[in-house]
Amino acid sequence: MNELQRQQYLDALGVDTYMPRWVLPHAPEPVACDVSFIPSELEGSEGGGEGISAAVASQPAVNDSAATPVARPASTGAAPQGQASSSSVLAVLSGETPTADKVPAVETVAEVKDTSVPTATEQAKPQAASEPVPAFALSIWRISEDLLIIDSRQAQLALPTEPLLINILAALGYPRQPLPKTEVIRWPMVDNPFVGQSEADAREMLEAYLDGKLLTHPTKHLLLMGDEAARYILPAEQSLADVQGKAIELPQHKAEAIVVPSLSDMLQDPLQKRLTWQAIQPLVLSQE
Repeated sequence: MNELQRQQYLDALGVDTYMPRWVLPHAPEPVACDVSFIPSELEGSEGGGEGISAAVASQPAVNDSAATPVARPASTGAAPQGQASSSSVLAVLSGETPTADKVPAVETVAEVKDTSVPTATEQAKPQAASEPVPAFALSIWRISEDLLIIDSRQAQLALPTEPLLINILAALGYPRQPLPKTEVIRWPMVDNPFVGQSEADAREMLEAYLDGKLLTHPTKHLLLMGDEAARYILPAEQSLADVQGKAIELPQHKAEAIVVPSLSDMLQDPLQKRLTWQAIQPLVLSQE
């Protein structure tokens, strides 16, 4: 169905049409219909849609296949572009076959579509299917001025992780007391495929988060517990297998990171507790 017929049907049904005044955030870019085939004598008629509807009503009905082709005037023709376009469309609507001297070429709507300007979907494509979107959550506790703990959160397992952490801190010499309020960071932060959600984006977000957090309250030690905490906070070139149970200097944060298994991993595999205890010996509080 061409645009003239569509406007006639909407007008007959009493359906009002509206155009947006501005593009909303994340909304697809509106695409205007091709109205270059509207006869020039109707462009200045009063009533707008009524004039178009009346023009369509005066023409014989055409099927979709006859309305699809859009006549394109020759670029070097002697007649003005508006006159050539109007006569070509009237010929199509009346069922006549345009001659070569009037219409040198006929292209379909799909063929004449302007692809020089990318649409909103092309400008901001979703995450590529070949690149999986990482999904994780981190629990963060500020234990003291010298210790910040970041644990790979696995809340779906419903394990007693906080009591285990309280026992670990008590073994290090901290008072046995409830943990401070937990900060939780989840990735992806928003459910929007048009926002960067790659591993590099997650690492950049955590880097900015730690920069802001440690700028006002610096710390000496970061205890990174679990694969996700280490993967997205340590430099990308670091191998998790090589840093497990070791201390890594983080010059950008002026702190030392110690990588150990997560609390959930230790509860599921108690043998991981020995590796953790050996790695956190530098965190034992002095008895002086």
